[in-house]
Amino acid sequence: MRLPDAFFDPAEPRLIGHFVALALISQDRVRLDAIQPMYGAGVYAIYYTGPEDIRKKNEADHLARTIEALALCDEHDEQLACLKRMGWLLDDAIKAGLIEVATPVQADVDQTQEQDAVTAGDLVELRGASLEQVAKRANDLPDVRSARIWKGKRVYIDLYAKDHTFRGDRNHQLYYCADRGLVSQHGSGITSSNFDEAVEKFLANFAA
Repeated sequence: MRLPDAFFDPAEPRLIGHFVALALISQDRVRLDAIQPMYGAGVYAIYYTGPEDIRKKNEADHLARTIEALALCDEHDEQLACLKRMGWLLDDAIKAGLIEVATPVQADVDQTQEQDAVTAGDLVELRGASLEQVAKRANDLPDVRSARIWKGKRVYIDLYAKDHTFRGDRNHQLYYCADRGLVSQHGSGITSSNFDEAVEKFLANFAA
């Protein structure tokens, strides 16, 4: 039994985040030097409208602080918690090369290899191709938003059907690597039916 494709869950953190974001952007911006003394805990947004080079320096400083903080984390879960504290989305952290998605348990890996990889004949063909060729092959498919090479080891594939309001969609990993071939790996949370269908269609089309 699955949840419906769309529903309202007031306890969903991302939904609360959307409400907070809407409340913030609906307010008029006030210069910092015009703010009067006040009290109260809450969420505050500070906008920067200055020169571009200063903004880039701030982003570089944030990246450097994140790298230093991750160096103190031994476990994958600790790294994920660290990234969350420092305001990183998982997809952005992967793109920045800050973290690699780990397989939770070996049983899940074995199940993924059995159920979610394309056929052995296709894997042999893919393993003879470069990552660039695999990425191009994926990008040529209509349902693929992007196929990007990560650290020269994997090709991560993002589908248009991914619904970020579903935790399962956000945590799902679809990628190619030379030693395992094409892998569709489920994480925690519920996936949307549209995304499940899109993954199955992609695996079939990619192997065709």
